[in-house]
Amino acid sequence: MDTRSPRLLARATVVLLLLWMAFVVRGVWYCAMLPPWEGYDEPFYFAGLQQVAGGHGLPHSDSLISLEVQKSLHLLPLPWELQFQSIPQPLTPHDDFWKLPPSEQQRRIDAVRAVLSEDGSQFATEPILNYESQQPPLYFWLFAVPMRWMSSFSLLSRLYCLRLLGLLLASVAVPLTYWIARRVLRSELLAAGVTAVLVLLPELMINVSRVGNESLVLVCYTAMLAAAVLAVRRLMLWRGWLLLGLSLGFGLLVKAFVLSAVPAVVALVAIVLWMPTLQSEAKPKFTSTAARCGAALLVALVIAGRWYASVHRTSGTWTGVTDDAAVRHVSMLQKLTAVPHVNWKSGVLSVLISHVWFGAWSFLRVPVVIYLLAFAVIALALVGVVVRLARRRVPADQVRGILVQVDGMGSVDEVTDRMVGALAARLR
Repeated sequence: MDTRSPRLLARATVVLLLLWMAFVVRGVWYCAMLPPWEGYDEPFYFAGLQQVAGGHGLPHSDSLISLEVQKSLHLLPLPWELQFQSIPQPLTPHDDFWKLPPSEQQRRIDAVRAVLSEDGSQFATEPILNYESQQPPLYFWLFAVPMRWMSSFSLLSRLYCLRLLGLLLASVAVPLTYWIARRVLRSELLAAGVTAVLVLLPELMINVSRVGNESLVLVCYTAMLAAAVLAVRRLMLWRGWLLLGLSLGFGLLVKAFVLSAVPAVVALVAIVLWMPTLQSEAKPKFTSTAARCGAALLVALVIAGRWYASVHRTSGTWTGVTDDAAVRHVSMLQKLTAVPHVNWKSGVLSVLISHVWFGAWSFLRVPVVIYLLAFAVIALALVGVVVRLARRRVPADQVRGILVQVDGMGSVDEVTDRMVGALAARLR
């Protein structure tokens, strides 16, 4: 039960609605601003949705993109990154497209609009494999439904509608973030500040304003954190533990990198079961707590276990990611010895830069001075955290507030993919 006064509750609700609206408005602008296929891997996610919506099942490692997407790749202006995706020529990057005569530009735009929607249910005539077949299925299952409903729409209309649907789904993370921050920090002002940081993250907005599974995994991860907070605060409430298992299980069916959350959930269970500070005579017995913790893990296993067992059986890895499968024959010891050869400096710098600005697949960057100013603020904030924690007699509730970290789900996984690729290349 919320013990806040009606006035404070109304004010908090207004603040939350304004932040939620700001997220959606910013996202709509990003959806409209990004050219077609500019978002990371967007044409391949789109083609995967078309395959599922067309009744051909989930894409596999040998699946081709759709004929409709193939035709658009030869007509539309493209980000330069797509030149390195084994797509046959002709391909026209943005710089080259806008140097064409206006009549040729208009001819291509008209040709894209004239592409038959029926081509979306046919496979490409060129050997353009859909590498997003390595993704888990939940995103394709869910978003294939609106893709099927929009089968009569033009290619560009479907693209932008799917972007907007993904954005609206991602916006659910805003009230979830506010709920988490309100209960962890116990302050309306701090909760609003944490949520505002989420709303303002450019890296996050780039990722959720495209056709892709980032929107869905953002909601699953945020819901997982909210469920963990609820479960720890009220150990005997079944709802918190079941929600934790559901969000973890569904998250695993969206992105393989959610496997990184499994050790964290297991650690949470271990802390709850064996941490003396969380147990008291007033609380139920160990077996009651263990039953609830076990239920969370069991729910996640029931939801995602079959999929990952199939992935391991067919690829020899738990993730099914191409780079991971390429080095499945390499022992763990060999992998660990190759770790120092990964360009970690470049990876860390990429992550820091992305939190300031990453401009989708073209990696548009702002002037260096802006990055340096942002890095200075980050460094100053870290120094402040260390100094604050180093002071004596810091109240426990302040320590809790100081240690809260807010981060966006975004292109960090893109950087991680590049690191894994570098490690795989070293081991081959």
